[in-house]
Amino acid sequence: MENTTYNKGCKLMNNLEGFEKLIEDTVSGGLHTMVLALGHRVGIVDAFYRLGRPATAKEISKEASLNLRYVQEWLACMTAKGIVQYEDESYSLPASERVQKAVLTSAVLPMFADCLSSLESVMRDPDHNRGYPFPKKDLEWLGKFNEVSAFNPEWITRNLEPVFEHFHTETQENIENILDFGCGYGKLCQQLALSQPDCDVTGVDIDEVSVKHCQQTYCYPNLRFLRNADLFYSNLKKNFDVIILMEVLHDLPDPSHVLSELKSVLKPNGYIVAFEPNISSDVSANIGSEAAQSHLPYSVFFCLPNSMSQSPAVGHGAGWGVEDRRQFIVNDGYSIVNVDSHLLDNEYDRIVFKMSTT
Repeated sequence: MENTTYNKGCKLMNNLEGFEKLIEDTVSGGLHTMVLALGHRVGIVDAFYRLGRPATAKEISKEASLNLRYVQEWLACMTAKGIVQYEDESYSLPASERVQKAVLTSAVLPMFADCLSSLESVMRDPDHNRGYPFPKKDLEWLGKFNEVSAFNPEWITRNLEPVFEHFHTETQENIENILDFGCGYGKLCQQLALSQPDCDVTGVDIDEVSVKHCQQTYCYPNLRFLRNADLFYSNLKKNFDVIILMEVLHDLPDPSHVLSELKSVLKPNGYIVAFEPNISSDVSANIGSEAAQSHLPYSVFFCLPNSMSQSPAVGHGAGWGVEDRRQFIVNDGYSIVNVDSHLLDNEYDRIVFKMSTT
């Protein structure tokens, strides 16, 4: 009995020590992430990239047009953490796609801070579901993030080509019109226009700034961009073979209403393809999950508040979960289409569905 109690005590102590290390590392990492975000925001990181070589603090401050003493302190912090390399009184920051992605990810922390008072306010209202729309800075940040992190030809091949092939096999028709609903800053649309030159690609977003950016940035004969209202009050009824929803459903205050509107522009045999965070509806299944750890912080500050920003404020957010989301789609009158998914990115749950014939 004494040995059993002793073993249990050792196990609890080891678990506590492991947890203490985890939470200490998390807090320390968060502090240094905020400092890294500052370097991105004021231009130190871009100064490194423009210089393209190891440089002194004075050279970096001059290139970034910043106060030398503050740059020195920033460099000291990042060097101590091992993010900035130091040798012979010169500093360097390795440049790669993964480094750029990490730096851009750090830039979201100040945006979290900007939302803090609004988030605290809606959290302290136990009787009402309230939220706030996506901050404009977040939409701009997401556009820049997608430029370096996603939607390249390989991504299209792994995640969308199997859907297109399945559509052709089932319908014996070629895909002629694709809609990216909630296109943001248009990177996915651009890649679709390039990879599917025989298709007309339409990008649609509720944010007018995003649409204008897309119209000014991407010029392809088979690509156009519209606002939501222009889509639903146009001559595009029953026009699209495939509608893509890239991380859209869990953000919506009323996904049933949006799906109902999309029915009006989807061909009778068309597919809707939704990419959503690969997070389980079972909380215990998400423990240690990279997808859950990656997506849920954004959901706390952005996705969930947006999904509660208008009536009926369903409040799904990224925590909605794969299983509950798929059941919702079936309950909403759609049939799930089973498409080969062995090449699919683990970060996302891809749901292919069509209007039910029953």
